[in-house]
Amino acid sequence: MSLSKKNTRNILIDGQKYRYKISRSKPHNNGVFSISITIECDTIYRSILSVKGLFSRDYWLDFPNISSNLNDYLTICSKDITLFIKDAIKQGWKPLEKSQVFEIKIERGNK
Repeated sequence: MSLSKKNTRNILIDGQKYRYKISRSKPHNNGVFSISITIECDTIYRSILSVKGLFSRDYWLDFPNISSNLNDYLTICSKDITLFIKDAIKQGWKPLEKSQVFEIKIERGNK
């Protein structure tokens, strides 16, 4: 299994190219949706990293009644992707070896 190049972003970490895709679920009844991130090595398609456990609200669906707690609105930057990849490698993910999907669960998020 590999990521389609459509709607993916590239990132270079320690000389290795990766591609990632951020996707979200439909909003739950309380307006919160879950976010998942799928990452793979861009040069050779071997192992997939799946990051789960992130939650957020949609800023534009809440507008103009924005929550005073801006932590309700999650922003994922390239530095976060870098941290996810480095953490997964420390936990045993081997991006260049063929294997099952490696999943890490993040404890931060709105529930």
